Amino acid sequence: PAVSPSRCIKSLHWSRRLSDLTTDFLRLSEATECVPDRVMLFEAPPHGFGTNLHYLSLLLSKALEDNTTLVQDGQGPYHSNDYLISLSACSSDEIKGLGGVVHRRNDDIQYREEAHRASHHIPRRYADRSHGVLWYRSSLIGLLLRPNERLRRVLTSTRNIIGYSHPIIGVQIRRGDSCSHAGSSTIRPPCQPISSYISRAQEYSETYGYKTVFLATDDEHVVTEFRRDSSLEVIALPVDRG
Repeated sequence: PAVSPSRCIKSLHWSRRLSDLTTDFLRLSEATECVPDRVMLFEAPPHGFGTNLHYLSLLLSKALEDNTTLVQDGQGPYHSNDYLISLSACSSDEIKGLGGVVHRRNDDIQYREEAHRASHHIPRRYADRSHGVLWYRSSLIGLLLRPNERLRRVLTSTRNIIGYSHPIIGVQIRRGDSCSHAGSSTIRPPCQPISSYISRAQEYSETYGYKTVFLATDDEHVVTEFRRDSSLEVIALPVDRG
């Protein structure tokens, strides 16, 4: 609950560390010292959205630790014609012209210490007992996904169309390739029935008083079933999921 003293303290620590992280990120992204040893030049890999974000969050964490700037080479999510704010004021052509080497998805990421390779590693500057790797990675992803003005207009229009407003509970239910991969994987959890998502959404609603769910899914039957079996208001994007 929001009135919990421990929650207030954790929120304060969260805000302070996020402020430190954001300040460092903006300092590096706005830097004008465009030379190879001050830049990490990377190629946007031709993979799915989630895989790319995982890769980019690792690169950003290393860049923050090494005090370098991320610069995208070629086409990708930070190209001027796409939807995200650029990660740097530097040009990839400029860096390559000075001898800069492009890091590709299959290249090993070189860390100063082997311990930094661990998936749960948080640089000491941002580490805090009040929160862990979930906070750190989600904060990195928030910095990576800053919408540009074009995307902001699309998001505003879409929110108005579907009636999206806070407070709200977000639920993602993937079917399709996610379930088929899970069925043949030894590490991925199996796909859960829709009833388990509804049950958890109801728990959040009872705890926090939120009455609306934004449902993201690739299966139209999921939208129909969630609306049929849940007492919550369910909104979803009006797209073809066939």
